[in-house]
Parts: sequence; structure tokens; C-alpha cells
Amino acid sequence: NQVNIWREIEALDGGIVEPNTLGGTIAMLEKWARLSNGHKQRMAEQALAVYHNYFTIEQAAKRMAHALKSVKHA
Repeated sequence: NQVNIWREIEALDGGIVEPNTLGGTIAMLEKWARLSNGHKQRMAEQALAVYHNYFTIEQAAKRMAHALKSVKHA
């Protein structure tokens, strides 16, 4: 949870989010080990969805345009 995109990853089940501690790392690895292959595949697909929904250049440009419009109208 020490990267700025953890909320998006967690919201769309695109990965496992835990605190940046030894305990968090152990918990994350244990969760990954317990996932079925099907869940791991779905998580991989969701990770791609996170990228497409939030982090492509097009999405960043849309968010920037929206932010600029908000400032202009404020």
C-alpha cells in the first residue's frame, strides 16, 4: 500500500494490497499461494483492466482535462 495506485488495484481486484511491512509481505505471499489458478488468471485480467481504466495516456488526458475544467469553473 505504499504506491500511489494501490486503491485502484484493490478496487478492481487487480492485485493484492498489504502494508509495506514484513508481516504485510508475508500475508501477501500467503494470500497469493492460496489463490486458485482461476482467481490468479482473473486477477491478471483485472490488473490489465486497472491499467486501461486509469493509467493509459488517454485516461490521464481525460482526467487532466476534467481537472482543468473544474479549476476554470471554480
